[in-house]
Amino acid sequence: MDYSVVIATYNRRELLQRTLEALRLQSMDPQRFEVIVIDDGSSDGTAESLASLHNPRLRVISQSNRGPAAARNRGIREACGAWVVLTDDDTVPAPDWLEQVERAGGQHPDWVGVEGSTICSDPDPLGHWVENLRGRQFITANMAYRRQLLLDLGGLDESFPHPKCEDTELAWRCLQHGPIGFWPEMRIEHPNRSQSLASLLKSSRYDLSEFRLHRKLGADYRKFRRFGNPWLMLALIYLVVPWFRAWRFRSQLWGTKGAVYLLVHASRPFFFLYYWMSTAGSTRP
Repeated sequence: MDYSVVIATYNRRELLQRTLEALRLQSMDPQRFEVIVIDDGSSDGTAESLASLHNPRLRVISQSNRGPAAARNRGIREACGAWVVLTDDDTVPAPDWLEQVERAGGQHPDWVGVEGSTICSDPDPLGHWVENLRGRQFITANMAYRRQLLLDLGGLDESFPHPKCEDTELAWRCLQHGPIGFWPEMRIEHPNRSQSLASLLKSSRYDLSEFRLHRKLGADYRKFRRFGNPWLMLALIYLVVPWFRAWRFRSQLWGTKGAVYLLVHASRPFFFLYYWMSTAGSTRP
C-alpha cells in the first residue's frame, strides 16, 4: 500500500459522500491506496451511510467524539500506506490528486511532506470556505506526510483548546526533519458551506488556540504568522482582514447581507474576549 487517505468526520454525512465519490474517481490505481474514515461520534446516520457503501478500499473506524486531531491521529495509527494524505469531509479532490502527491514525492525525495493548493470557486463572505493558493498554510484539508515521520512524532497535538493551529504545529515539528514542499497541481476544491449567525460568532473561540501555538513555537511563531505575538495576529484577523474581504466581496454585500456582515465582524472581537475571560486562569491558553 502506497497511500492512505485519512478523513475525520463529524455529522457531515452528505458532504462526506461527495468527498468519497471524488476519491472513488481517482486516476490512481485503486489497489495502491486506501481511504480511512474516522467517524468521530456522529449522530446523523453517518455510520449507517458508510456501511452501505461496500467499498473494499474504504475502512471506517468509529470512536466517541474526541475532536478532529484525535480522530486524525487514530487514522494515522491505522494507516498502511507509506504516505498519509489528509483531507476534510467537505472537500472535493481533483481526479489526479493522489497522482500529484506521488509526482511531488518522486521529484523531491527529500521532502517529508507535500502541501497542495486548495481553491473555492464559490466563496461567500458569510460562509465557511478555505483557500490556499501559495502555500505555507499547512491546512489538513490538503496535506501529505510520510507516515513513519508522523508516527515518530506522535501525530497531531490533541491538547489545543479548539480545532485550529494544531496543523501548523504539526508542520513545525515535521519541518525540523526535512522540507515540506508546495505542489500547486495537488488540487482540492473546498466549496463554500453556509453557516448560521450563531456559528459565525462562536467561531471566534477557535482563536484561543493561537496562544498555545505561540507557547509551543516560541520565536518560531513569527515564521508561521505575520507577527511574533498572538495578540497582534488577532488584531489583524479581527480589525483588518474583514475590511479587505468586504472590498473583495463588495458586489455581494448589499442590503441585508451587508448589514449582517458588519454586525458579525463588529461583534466577533467581543465574543473572543468573552471566551478569553470565561477561561479559568490556570487553563487559559
